[in-house]
Amino acid sequence: MAIVVAGGKQYLLRPGRALPGGIKLLRVEPGRAILAGPSGEMVLAFADAAPAMAGPSAPPGGDPTPWRLALSPLREQGRLVGWRLNSLAGLPALARAGLKPGDVLLSANGAELISEEKVMELPQELAANGRLQIVYRRGNAQREAVVTP
Repeated sequence: MAIVVAGGKQYLLRPGRALPGGIKLLRVEPGRAILAGPSGEMVLAFADAAPAMAGPSAPPGGDPTPWRLALSPLREQGRLVGWRLNSLAGLPALARAGLKPGDVLLSANGAELISEEKVMELPQELAANGRLQIVYRRGNAQREAVVTP
């Protein structure tokens, strides 16, 4: 996460979240945050940060950023019911499992996907278990798929 001040307001951003104006936080690395906007990627360096170790940090089990960027929350009657798959870019495991853009992910390994935190944990859960049992909705039909790395 990163705390960003823009336009006199303070925002707490997680990867995939956007500031007003469309600038998205892609990832946070030691000493800097990587943002994306209309002109491409930008680096926001922290002046008082300790020098970074060699190479970018990565969460154990994989980077959740592609998951967060590819999924958008789906609300029905004001309640979060799942996550619509907008793109398979960066998520070849979902494509291999037969999922398609427009599918709505409802649960993974028996746990409902009713929070952003749960979605952000999916790559780690996939790495730890070697598979994800996904329940999803395509059109009016509920289906299941097994996602493997």
